[in-house]
Formats: sequence, structure tokens, C-alpha cells
Amino acid sequence: MKYIIIDDPVSSLDDFRIYTLSTQLLQIIEYVHEKQLHIPFLILTHHVLFYNIIVKTMKNRKEKFISYLLLKSDEDIELKELKNKEPITYHLEMLKNISKALKSNQLQKSHFNIFRSILEKLSVFLGYNNWQDLFKNYFNKKKFEKLINMNSHERYSELETKYLTQEQINAFTEGFNYFKENYKFNI
Repeated sequence: MKYIIIDDPVSSLDDFRIYTLSTQLLQIIEYVHEKQLHIPFLILTHHVLFYNIIVKTMKNRKEKFISYLLLKSDEDIELKELKNKEPITYHLEMLKNISKALKSNQLQKSHFNIFRSILEKLSVFLGYNNWQDLFKNYFNKKKFEKLINMNSHERYSELETKYLTQEQINAFTEGFNYFKENYKFNI
């Protein structure tokens, strides 16, 4: 056996089970290391809690590991090495990704899905009923809400254009900036 590849083992587990699975997986890695089997593990995940448990434990054990973040857009895939091996906050990386796309004039429909996901998670964290409540004092709330809904829930995405109009880009930029300013994201 040359590699052990584990592809997102926590898809629909609650946090307690994710913690349990993480510790069990770490025990297996430790066992392989103790037996000097020299089999590298490749662990793929999109779950931040699972990632943070694995990274923090590996760091505390002073184990050798490399951590990457995969950033995907409609046209590019970027693999970014996380050099400091610190636990990451996925939402901050994604907000930086959106900010970078806006600055380089490369906003795509995929950014609408990413942003909506962040908004949904933040609204739950803050105790709101839905993500739209995050924009309750935003003067252009209805237009922004419609824009996000239209561009993040297409039924037949393969039939839709991936291109955005300048009006859509401007409206997204304005709403994104409102969000950053009002929720104090310094990205």
C-alpha cells in the first residue's frame, strides 16, 4: 500500500460524531506511524471542524504534515498551501476570495453561491431566521436579495450563462461592501 486516501468522511455527521471520528482517524494515523509503515495519508474535507481537529492534533504531536486549501471558481482551481498549519476559518478565506475577485474584476456566479453559504451560516450563528435579516438596514435590500437568489439557485445551471452584467456586478459589490462594513470583516 502506497497511500491511504480518505475522502470527506464526515459529510452528514453531527459535531460530536465528527469529533469522535476525528480522534479515531488520528489513532489510526498514530498506529501507522508507530509501526513505521511510512504510508502517507491524504485526507480531503470541506468540513472546518474536522479539519481543525486534525490539524491541531497533528501540530501538537509535532507530526509532519502539509495542509492545502482548494479554491475553485468557474474557470480556475487554485491549490493554496497553508504554510503556518494553523486552523483556518473557511469563511474568511472565501470572503478574501470574493474580495480578490471583485478587485480584479473577475466576479463569477460561483461567488454568489459562496457568499450565500457564508450569509446562511452567519445568520444562524447570530440567531436570525434567514440570511436576509443580515441586511435589514440596507437601503437596497430587496434588489440585493433578488440578485443573490437569482444567481445562487438556478435549476438548470448548465443552461444558464456564467457571465454577469455590469449592473449585477455593481449591485453585488455594493451589498458585499455593506456586509463587510456592518459585520466588521476586514478583508
